[in-house]
Amino acid sequence: MNAAKEEISWRKRAALYLLGVMSLLFALVPIARQPVMNFDESFTVNLIRSSWGGMIRFTALDVHPPLYYLAVKLVVCLFGERLLAFHLVSLVCFLGLLVITGLFFERYFSGETAALIVLGLCGVPGMLSAAIQVRMYSMAMLWVAASFYLTYLIAEHYGEQKCRRYWIFFALSNVAAAYTHYFAGVAAVMLSLFLLGYLLARKNRLKKVLLSWGSCCIAMFVLYLPWIFVLAGQMRSVGQDYWITQEELQMPKYIQKIFQMPAEQLTHLLMLVFFLGIFFWIRDWKGESRQLWLAGGFLVPALWFCFGMGVSLLWRPILIDRYLTIVIPLMWIAVIGVLAGRFRSGLKACLILLFALCFMQSAQDVQSGYDGTDTLLKVRFLQEHVQEEDVIFCLNVKEMSVNMVYLPEMDYYILKGADTEEAFKYWEEMTDCVMLEDMSQLVQLGGDVWCLRGDWQQSFSSLGYRMEVFEVGSGEIYRFYQQK
Repeated sequence: MNAAKEEISWRKRAALYLLGVMSLLFALVPIARQPVMNFDESFTVNLIRSSWGGMIRFTALDVHPPLYYLAVKLVVCLFGERLLAFHLVSLVCFLGLLVITGLFFERYFSGETAALIVLGLCGVPGMLSAAIQVRMYSMAMLWVAASFYLTYLIAEHYGEQKCRRYWIFFALSNVAAAYTHYFAGVAAVMLSLFLLGYLLARKNRLKKVLLSWGSCCIAMFVLYLPWIFVLAGQMRSVGQDYWITQEELQMPKYIQKIFQMPAEQLTHLLMLVFFLGIFFWIRDWKGESRQLWLAGGFLVPALWFCFGMGVSLLWRPILIDRYLTIVIPLMWIAVIGVLAGRFRSGLKACLILLFALCFMQSAQDVQSGYDGTDTLLKVRFLQEHVQEEDVIFCLNVKEMSVNMVYLPEMDYYILKGADTEEAFKYWEEMTDCVMLEDMSQLVQLGGDVWCLRGDWQQSFSSLGYRMEVFEVGSGEIYRFYQQK
């Protein structure tokens, strides 16, 4: 009888997971097919259009490690330069995060806890955006969460034969995190320190723990050694010039990243749920193994944030609010894990309703940000009207990079020094753009000059150009031509 009930319960949860995954794909795949990318995403696209060797070299000159870019390039090589292919790595990594989370909590906690946490990760702020962006954040979240789960497995099976493979997986996951994003590497360091404290708190022998833990740390260092010298070089570059400013170090920005929803009421409810989780964790504290482990969901992000903020204040700013996305899942896993064991059925139903509403609003918000109607109109217009001898003149690197995603075959020109604050300085090498010393060099090209903005109308007029304005979608496209 109990087996039959468990089978029915498992089928219900499996149906819930399937419904959740289908809803996620239904919400995100159409968005991924829209021709809309921000500057950071366009940088990824332009970077992976380089050769494999060139991409590694340019990645070493940028401020992020290469693992995510390599994965995207591999997918694009397999499926071609379709818009969905660029988004696929992020989407698969987010689905992977949900799968390992569901399996882990189903096995070691309960089915209800697993379902609540999976739903929560789909609904809390920033998750759906990370799942669809052509950036490395969902991959970083996957590795960091996997390492967090492995700390539990190592502690639960410590001393057993199969614990060796958990140590190996932990080392590989941490190294993968560090090869994905430097602040994911910081999270890996904090997780390693947490694992050491967690094992000692469970009354394991100090000498044995230090031997196992130290061996794992040495293995991680050896695996990351090929990139250590690149990291050292990038740190020197950051010390001289970096794009993050002191203005980014504002606490409200980081708080908003954790709780901010388009609807203010949902923001307040999420804050209430978050602090209820912390309250019950403190109030019900008995020092049990699960409580110790869930503490890592609060402690690791806290240490991570203290490190980033400390370096930013004592040396130079290196932490920006979007990096917080990497450790946000750990916080919500801890909060929901505490509440799932504390709330009764009615309150759990309220949590499900809250996360479902957050999911729907997040999907709607991301959808509105990926409306590609205007982009499609501009791309089609330029494809129809730009002649072979014409060029596109961009006012800054960000505008040029985004245009190159959709119109890579065009000739792009930009003034040197147009973006003095831009961190990446190798656009001419990475793309086929031409950096001009002076606008007068455009006259020698002979063709028409197309711009998406008319800011430099007077400068073109002084060179003998006339201007024609075309209204396309909600914006305008400018053609500067010389009277023949």
